[in-house]
Amino acid sequence: MKREKFLEILSWEHHDGLVIALRLEKGLENGTELWLLKDYLLDKWNHALKDHFQSEERYLIQPAQYYEPDSAPIQKMMQQHEVITKLVETILDKANKANIEKFIAALRQHIQFEEKELFPYLESLLEPELKDKIAQCLSIHYVKGDKGWDPEFWKT
Repeated sequence: MKREKFLEILSWEHHDGLVIALRLEKGLENGTELWLLKDYLLDKWNHALKDHFQSEERYLIQPAQYYEPDSAPIQKMMQQHEVITKLVETILDKANKANIEKFIAALRQHIQFEEKELFPYLESLLEPELKDKIAQCLSIHYVKGDKGWDPEFWKT
């Protein structure tokens, strides 16, 4: 789906998030040790996903709430961020198959919500000048996606 320029970087990061979910899923399917999946998940959380959430919260909430103070899509985004953050904390404490599966499902559901509901809502809600400012801010903080991982457990 073609995104307006101000949301392109976040959409690219969503692709990276789906790759993370797929790799974790393949790791579970092929019997990769849970400690390795946990290490991978925490690395990707600390170097990609957490920053992505912070960018969305920093650059999308206030502009949306300016136009619509009780924005249901923004509230849903925040709730999903909370759920995913708590799942990461749970996995840090107790990495098991069920918790990792919950994380994968929550991440996929969250990305699907943002791409299909939140982003079209923001594209129709925000003024062009504000979209340009958001695009500039996001481009300053953007770090190119996947830096790889060794071992590539998802390939076995």
